[in-house]
Amino acid sequence: MILFDIYHLPQWNFLKNTINATPENERIVCCVDRSRLRSIIDAELEGGSVNCFGSYKYNFNFLSMIMLIIVPRIVWLMWMIRKHKVKFVVSANYQSNLAAKFFSTRNIVFNDDPRKGVIQLAKFAADRVYVTKGFSIEGTSTLNCLKEWAYLNPKYFTPDLKALQHYGVEPFSYIMGREVSTNTTNYYDQETDQLIHCECPSNERILISLEDKSKRDLLKDNWTLLQEPIKDIHSLMFFSKGFLSTGDSMAREAAELGVPAYYAGARNMIANQILIDMGLMKHASAQSALSEIASLEIDDVEKEIARREEVRNRIANEWDDVNKIIEKEIEYNR
Repeated sequence: MILFDIYHLPQWNFLKNTINATPENERIVCCVDRSRLRSIIDAELEGGSVNCFGSYKYNFNFLSMIMLIIVPRIVWLMWMIRKHKVKFVVSANYQSNLAAKFFSTRNIVFNDDPRKGVIQLAKFAADRVYVTKGFSIEGTSTLNCLKEWAYLNPKYFTPDLKALQHYGVEPFSYIMGREVSTNTTNYYDQETDQLIHCECPSNERILISLEDKSKRDLLKDNWTLLQEPIKDIHSLMFFSKGFLSTGDSMAREAAELGVPAYYAGARNMIANQILIDMGLMKHASAQSALSEIASLEIDDVEKEIARREEVRNRIANEWDDVNKIIEKEIEYNR
């Protein structure tokens, strides 16, 4: 039995192709109750159900996160590994790896943000630690790709115009944005509600994803709130005029799709810098980014689609297919 552990939505996106390719009777999928993570996995998991333990409603501060979420969840994962006689663990976190270490169960972990404490835990617990492009850390293996490429590679994703029908929009006629909550360890020192407070011409259609749905009343009349799980969100992203995010993961997704992508968050990440150096992403304030996207003029739809596909194909020729790497690890450790 193979256990896949998901702690954050980007981790589900990263692993879902491999998970759905693994026979239902050979896998266990675990997650934490965090935002809309469970509902999205329920909607996209092909067969079976997800096992959920640990809730972010108890995430009041760093101490509560450790004592009320992380520690109890590691204990629960130990129980799951023992109960289901798990032979191999795959994660993009570290909690299930620590649980696996207790039973000497083979396990691997992927990391695209190797902060010192987390990477040390991962190296202690895992049989192999994979870090993404841009890192060279002793005792780890470096992937020639970023994490988002696992599901945005043209082998696995084809943009579909049908995704636009629900919102009544045409290709490149709208701006898409993402506002993350600052009530997490990643964004606790970041200015809140940056995108919400931006000014934008009233004739611009803006589709926005809010991590904190309690802020919906702050949206302007020409802004449309996206309700997760968003069907075919990456097609919606691909056909947007431009994409702006105060979180890093979705900004990278847009960049890897060839979309004019802007990151307005406070974090300086190596993964982001790779895309900035490739000319695929800009790091800017929310207001300046939104103004710049609004000023873009895309007159030839087919030409713009071709330009974005050329970006994707160029990346595909240069980067690894990480799904094949995970599949080989699973086959070896069955």
